[in-house]
Amino acid sequence: VEFTTRWLRFIDDVEFYFPESEALIHLRSASRSGYWDLGVNRKRVEEIRSRFEELAR
Repeated sequence: VEFTTRWLRFIDDVEFYFPESEALIHLRSASRSGYWDLGVNRKRVEEIRSRFEELAR
């Protein structure tokens, strides 16, 4: 999945992996360009995790 940052319009990639043998979701979020993302990818991962936790309740 691609996300575009709000201000500078950088593209970030998010990947999901759903192993069939586990009740677990692996995900990765990374910037395509640049070195420092000001914590944007970490915040995105935490938001996605939070939403999945809400759905699991």
